[in-house]
Amino acid sequence: MTEINPKILLVSDVHLGSLDSEVELFNQFLGDIINGKFGNELQALIILGDFIDLCTDIPENLLNDEDVQETFRLLLEIKKTMNLIYILGNHEIPVTGIYDKKFTRRKKKFLLKFKNSKFEELFSNDLYCQYILLK
Repeated sequence: MTEINPKILLVSDVHLGSLDSEVELFNQFLGDIINGKFGNELQALIILGDFIDLCTDIPENLLNDEDVQETFRLLLEIKKTMNLIYILGNHEIPVTGIYDKKFTRRKKKFLLKFKNSKFEELFSNDLYCQYILLK
């Protein structure tokens, strides 16, 4: 079997807060990243939309959930060694009408929900974007 050394990992639709979320499995994946299972050349972890499911849960519950706290701790560890990028989806912010014109306002409102938490560093403006171009 050929060894795989990706430079970027992409994940989507984790749905933290949803009853169907596989948070323990996701935490194991994050641990594998930290432990070098994907090689030493990894430059970024990109988390596509619906990472957090605000349709089914509220930020206060998420921040008090031990499994979610472990997810956030692991992400803080990953952020020390590589780029961490989030693309917001419709389960984090409502998506209706012309997305571009409303995105900045909705992103700000989303980030404020996690302000002053012990994981505030994971919810800084520069980590979240509307879309990403890879080349």
